[in-house]
Amino acid sequence: MSLKIIDNKFVKEIYNKTEMINYYTDISHSIGLFKCEKILLEKHLNFEDKILDIGCGAGRTTISLYNMGYKDIIGLDIAEEMIKCAKSLCSNIDFVVGDATKLEYNRETFDKCIFSFNGIMLIPRRESRLKALKEINRVLKNGGYFIFSTPYLDNKLESKFWTDESIKWKHRNYNRRLYEFGDILIDDFGIEEIFIHIPKISEVIECLNEAGFEVAEYMPRLNICSEEERIEEQLDDELFWIAKK
Repeated sequence: MSLKIIDNKFVKEIYNKTEMINYYTDISHSIGLFKCEKILLEKHLNFEDKILDIGCGAGRTTISLYNMGYKDIIGLDIAEEMIKCAKSLCSNIDFVVGDATKLEYNRETFDKCIFSFNGIMLIPRRESRLKALKEINRVLKNGGYFIFSTPYLDNKLESKFWTDESIKWKHRNYNRRLYEFGDILIDDFGIEEIFIHIPKISEVIECLNEAGFEVAEYMPRLNICSEEERIEEQLDDELFWIAKK
């Protein structure tokens, strides 16, 4: 049996699986917003903002923000089953199935866009992530903000895993289903081959600039605050980004 191509269809299938639905439903119920997200979002969101929460999953961030008073909010995810779950958890929010690389909204519709939990790095291929950034820029109003998080390679390159990966890519001995250095497939949640791209900081800045954004700020998550131990164990030391149109 041939191995599946790593593309948006592959990602969509993974996040429609029961194991993923159960995981995202659980964290929507038991965690909601992480402390660091709450601090950052309260700083940059206004209650009158029209907000698009991209990669909303089962509604963890969307429902939390709605309950905090941000009522003009839409949750969007590529996985139909995630959206069904989100709707079952909160019927008052407009949850829609959609693709970040082809947003079905007019220009300058939103004041703020969010892509939490490193979600933009689940999109395979740099050109597709750049397409998503350009789409987000298009639907944001002038002066609007895109708030998102990413892991980053800069603090990992000296680890054995990434040293070995670097050697593999140098000698073209890497997994040929992957597209660029920083791509990995992991076995998590009892599901094989979850895709994520781990970028360097310079790559994120280059893509944001190419998409028409100005980098207003980026900071390590731990510079904002630490989480409860049970939550901290599930998180990477990712970066939070504030990009302005």
